[in-house]
Amino acid sequence: MSRKSENILYLIVGSLGILAFLYVNIFTNEYKDMNIVLFLLLIVSGLVTEKIHIRISEFTVTLDSAIMLGAYFMLGLKPTLWLITILFILSGLIFHSIPKRKIILYSSMFIIIYAVTHYAFKYTGFLINAEGIFSIFKYIAFGICVFSLNWLFLFIQLKSQEGKLPEEIKETFIWDFYTNFIVIPLSILLTLSYNKYSYGGIIIYLTLIISANFLFRLIRNLTFINRELKVVQNISLSISSRLDLKETTSSILKGVNELAKCDYCSILQINNVTSKIETLGFKKSDEIDIKNEEVDKYMTNKIRKVKELKDSFVIENLNKSELFNDFDNISKDVRSILYEPLMLKNDMIGCLLICSKNQKHFTEERLDIIDTLASQAVIAMENARLYKEAKTKAIKDALTGLYNQRYFYDALEALNDSCGNCNRKTCINCNSTSLIIFDIDFFKSVNDTYGHQTGDKILQEVAKVIKENVRKQDLVSRYGGEEFTILLPNTKQESAYVIADRIREIIESHSFYSLKGEKVKLTISGGVSEFPYNADSGSSLLAYADRAMYTGSKQKGRNKISTYAG
Repeated sequence: MSRKSENILYLIVGSLGILAFLYVNIFTNEYKDMNIVLFLLLIVSGLVTEKIHIRISEFTVTLDSAIMLGAYFMLGLKPTLWLITILFILSGLIFHSIPKRKIILYSSMFIIIYAVTHYAFKYTGFLINAEGIFSIFKYIAFGICVFSLNWLFLFIQLKSQEGKLPEEIKETFIWDFYTNFIVIPLSILLTLSYNKYSYGGIIIYLTLIISANFLFRLIRNLTFINRELKVVQNISLSISSRLDLKETTSSILKGVNELAKCDYCSILQINNVTSKIETLGFKKSDEIDIKNEEVDKYMTNKIRKVKELKDSFVIENLNKSELFNDFDNISKDVRSILYEPLMLKNDMIGCLLICSKNQKHFTEERLDIIDTLASQAVIAMENARLYKEAKTKAIKDALTGLYNQRYFYDALEALNDSCGNCNRKTCINCNSTSLIIFDIDFFKSVNDTYGHQTGDKILQEVAKVIKENVRKQDLVSRYGGEEFTILLPNTKQESAYVIADRIREIIESHSFYSLKGEKVKLTISGGVSEFPYNADSGSSLLAYADRAMYTGSKQKGRNKISTYAG
């Protein structure tokens, strides 16, 4: 819904509510007995029930409807409209921090509901009175009409504003429906008790209404926690079964989104080397405009304060937050935030940043659930990190960071299974794979002259040069002490030769230095072969490239690249 359409809705409902309020108060005498003491007692009771409301996402459910109905049954329409107006203004400003335009909207809705129901009953001759058994059925019918019109208004409002009904509306309706099984009887008993026992009776039943509100809140919270803990358990099983960090992060974000019903959530990690905060993963709805790069910069600037925040918290309204009061520079759509630090052995390794476009979207109960999920998430992330570290050590060379000989052999072996038993040279399904093998010329003399530490330094630099001059899909390995290999999928021998010779030229012109700053002249020799044109297996591919290097390059002066000629 556009801002203009929303303003039209507020204007129409607000105007009708104000007109109804003025009409009843100026042109009618719709009240039974304006008892100021009773009126004030009902206002105080209504505020107490609003204070202990049941929160379901953006919606609230209370038993203050019993007090409004009781006020109508005891005092009539005019005092009830005043009661509604005062309750919405005070509770909206004190307990819910609702914008003034929404207070006007909600109070106007209830004013219209009570006025319409009152005059419908009045002009059909179905007047409410306190005498006779039949009056109880009138009370019940009036309460049902108020409940039905309330939800009709709410459905129209949400449908026009959001275009669709929120997921939480079903749960809110169910709880409100159940509470009305208590609201209507309590309002009737409240009225009958007042008529018979005056203030003594009304105090007893007001206490009963408030106690019932407490009980419903407790039941709802227990139901909510039990249900959400089951969700957390399922999510925990999902993330704990994954050892890939990317998959683990994705599962955590999916779980957070399911639990928090948010518009944006991200996992931020703290890089203790650079003192920067970086987005590890995120999930975002189309209804919010926010960029991860901006979030990273924003949180990095607050890294000192962020590290001090070792407890989770909810910011219901960003305008009233000391820490994130300038978050609208990042996104003007965000209205509330749930912040959850990720702690590992008393050290903060990152945090969850969960945002909503609605104020007061996150409840304390929701925060407790996210706390539970976060503790499981940290364990899963650490397990994934350790697994990745162990896997890297198993397949990577510790000195250069390139793949090791074992991983290279596995890749060669995979070539044997790529096309089954066939005549490889004529098989159209066999993709060409070329292999380059390099050997640093006279590397032993480098170690003898400058020492093994300089030799290690040069090996690292050569590995870096090779890695920077091949494609992402090419597999670069440290084959031996000073030997390197490059496996190039979907590459003919001629193209591989061009790549190898370019790397040779870069190495020749590159400036290498010893640990003492002495310039070291370095060259490399290489050999190239192709599968399946030259070789029919991984082992023969390696043998042919090695033969090309030694017979065609090493034995003919070095610092050159040779191809296998068959």
